[in-house]
Amino acid sequence: MKRFLVVALAIATAGLMLALAVGCDSGSSSSSSTTSEATTSPGGHTILTPAELTDAAPGLGTIMQEIGQRNWYLYYSATGGNWDLAAYQAKELGEAMETGTITRPKHEEALDKFMKDSLDPLTAAIKAKDGAQFESAWKNEVAACNACHAEAGHKYIVWSLPDTPPQDLQLGPVS
Repeated sequence: MKRFLVVALAIATAGLMLALAVGCDSGSSSSSSTTSEATTSPGGHTILTPAELTDAAPGLGTIMQEIGQRNWYLYYSATGGNWDLAAYQAKELGEAMETGTITRPKHEEALDKFMKDSLDPLTAAIKAKDGAQFESAWKNEVAACNACHAEAGHKYIVWSLPDTPPQDLQLGPVS
């Protein structure tokens, strides 16, 4: 359902851009030549083609930075006993991966497999608030993450848990 909504939004955005482009050109002369007005919105913003939008979408390198940070928060919040924060980080991590499947569809199969085989068991352990189950799922998730990097030709990208927990959120239980 989420993928459908993102695709629908992209189509609607492309339709709006086309309508703006046509609208911008409607007041110009009747010649068939394209003017700079055809690529500028009434507000003066450049109208991007669908191909330009695709190129501008974040690549996996950008998305993986968010995923790495969320993984860091997830671990320390779960081991600190803030299971709600861990669940939130797992949900957001999954959503970032889903974004990756949309913006970089050539990696969809690998990302979907990772979510099913690694993130789902981790999420189940968090939901169960089971520390031992979490530790096992966590180790598998990190190993799968790094295996995926190697399979994608990026064996030099090895994610590891920072030694210190993040300092900007309460990672222990919240009353």
